[in-house]
Amino acid sequence: MKIKDRCHIDHDTGKIECKSETQSSWHIPAMLTAFFVILLIWSYFIDTNIQREFDADYLLFDLIFLLAFSLALVLKKKFLPLCIGILFGAAIFVIDGVIWWYTGVRQIDAPFSKWYVDFMMDFSYGVAAFSCMIIALRKDKDAIWWTLALFGGWLMVAGLSEWIPLDDTTITTAREMESLHLYGILAAIAGYWILYFMKYDNETILYIFGIACVQGFVMEFYLWVFQIRPSGLDVVAFDTFVLINQGMPYIFIILYKIIPTATKKMNDYRLSSFSIID
Repeated sequence: MKIKDRCHIDHDTGKIECKSETQSSWHIPAMLTAFFVILLIWSYFIDTNIQREFDADYLLFDLIFLLAFSLALVLKKKFLPLCIGILFGAAIFVIDGVIWWYTGVRQIDAPFSKWYVDFMMDFSYGVAAFSCMIIALRKDKDAIWWTLALFGGWLMVAGLSEWIPLDDTTITTAREMESLHLYGILAAIAGYWILYFMKYDNETILYIFGIACVQGFVMEFYLWVFQIRPSGLDVVAFDTFVLINQGMPYIFIILYKIIPTATKKMNDYRLSSFSIID
């Protein structure tokens, strides 16, 4: 594995910045492939088709959090992450709330229109989660704080719904996902190999993998703690590594190709660089 210095020109200051990093290596996607194969085998021994149960007032607390999180993004001038979050939120809404609903993958038992539930589980999640992921992909200096805000916010929503009895009417949702695990894991494997063939270095590939794992854990932990999904830590661990990673490489590629400024800080070393190979 070769080590090289990558340099780029900071267009704001005119200075040349360099850093040493490892080149792309087949060992990294190969290790990730082996890891995902192990997870695929493991998936046949755990029950990942677990329904969610939560009170109706959860929707209200989630809406309040979404508005507060979005306002914070606006006040901090994180307009690009917010806009991309809205786009991905709308896409998830169509996939989960429309396509999966009408194909029988998704089921909802609620005392009112299912679209209110879809808004919370799909659009609201997409806006908050993807805004946070874009901030992390841009290597924003405050990325850790936004991630903690998202983690704490979702914990607070679940806690307030349990502790404050505004409307304790039970809503039940479920997705039949077991048959889709094979395709999801194969998609993750293919995605990281694509990043390798696009000549992304090891650091970038592992960073993208890490962001996806953190996001998966943030999404699953509060569901387990408050028993919204009555699962064990095995499901939390499985979804931490698989849930977001099955789409994360493609999300990064879409952003890199369609909205390059979304991943500017990660792309600078690729797009305007020169190399000194040792």
